[in-house]
Amino acid sequence: MKKILFICLVGLLQFGCSKNEDALIPTNQNVSVNLLKIKNVSEMKEQETKKVAYLLLNDEEKFIFWSDHLSEASNDEELSDDQQHLFSVLIKNLKTEVFSEQDNDYKSYFKDIFVKNYLVELQKKFTRSEIEDIFYNAGNLIAPRNNCNCNRGSMFGCGTSGNCYGACNTNTITNSGCGFLWAWECNAKCKLF
Repeated sequence: MKKILFICLVGLLQFGCSKNEDALIPTNQNVSVNLLKIKNVSEMKEQETKKVAYLLLNDEEKFIFWSDHLSEASNDEELSDDQQHLFSVLIKNLKTEVFSEQDNDYKSYFKDIFVKNYLVELQKKFTRSEIEDIFYNAGNLIAPRNNCNCNRGSMFGCGTSGNCYGACNTNTITNSGCGFLWAWECNAKCKLF
C-alpha cells in the first residue's frame, strides 16, 4: 500500500509541477516551440501588436501559428467543397522553411511559384475580403493595415503609385510579417503578381 501511495505521490508531483514545461515542445531541429506564446499571439486582436509579437516567434512557431489558423478556418461549416480543397492544398504545401529568415529553395518555390498559382485559384472561390482576412491578416483584427504593411507580397495594396499606404521608416522595415501568410518582408515596396 505504501508503494502505491508513493508512486501516486511522485506522479502527482511530476505532472503537477510541469505547468510551464507543457508549453515547451522540443522539435527535431533542436528548437523549442512555446505553445503558450503561439496561443497568446493568435488571440491578439490589435494588428500592430499582433505582428510585433508574431515577429518574435521562431520559424517553427510561425509555422504552427499559420497551420493552426488555417486548420481552424478550414473547419468553417459554410465552406464549399472547393474551398475546403484549397485549404487542404495549402496546408499540405506549408513547411517550416517558408517562415525562415534565411533564403532557401523551398521558400523561393513557395513564394515565387506556389503562391502565385494558388492565388489564382483562391480568387475563383473566395471573395477578396475573405482572402485578405484569412490569408493576409490571420483573422479579424481591430485595426486596419498600418502605414508599413507591405511588401504585401501578392495581390493586395499599392495601386498604381507603387507605394503601400505610405512610406516605411527604417525602424519598421522587417524581413517578414507582410503579404500572404506574413511570409514577405515589410519594406513599403510592392511586388504584385
